[in-house]
Amino acid sequence: MKPKQILFALPLLCLAVAANSQQNIFSIGLNTGRFTYAGNGPSKQSGLTLYPDLHTRPEGTPGKKPGFSYEVTATAKRITTARFIYGAELAYQSLQAKTDVRSMTATLYSSFYMEAEGKTSLTSRFIAVTPLIGYRLLNKKIKMDVTAGMELAACIDREEKIDAVQIPTGNPLIAKNNLSKRGDYRARMQITTSIGKWGINTGYA
Repeated sequence: MKPKQILFALPLLCLAVAANSQQNIFSIGLNTGRFTYAGNGPSKQSGLTLYPDLHTRPEGTPGKKPGFSYEVTATAKRITTARFIYGAELAYQSLQAKTDVRSMTATLYSSFYMEAEGKTSLTSRFIAVTPLIGYRLLNKKIKMDVTAGMELAACIDREEKIDAVQIPTGNPLIAKNNLSKRGDYRARMQITTSIGKWGINTGYA
């Protein structure tokens, strides 16, 4: 999957605890949101292919439907006297996308076709580092920071789950596949609004 096909949408709600030391800010956060793959390859619906070793895989690339995703972050940044921001963020991410199952075929029998229904989910887990720059828009009791950066993500695990049923037999099709790991990079922007030690993030990557 090319990085440009990755869409990481975070209409997230983040509770961040920050420790302020003059103009240095250190924070930890928990972000949740929705993730989906973008581009022409992924789709909302897919069929299943049964291989001779009884290994089952979706046809094409799953993930046009969003799944639940989250990340845990640790951020260090510095605010200059001119209110410019620079720093870095380290994150553990679990990103999930889903696809509906509509059919099943077999590689040994080209004419074999059976209706099916269910879902596949692909969960990718990353360790990501984001160098960031930005600007503090508000610097009173309520503080608001706008930051952007290039997120560099190393994949540590990719797990695919299939949970479907053959129609009309009702036979279950359940499988779990460990896929090859793929790194990624994404442009990321977020707004952090804080009062004291607590803040809310809204971001998109």
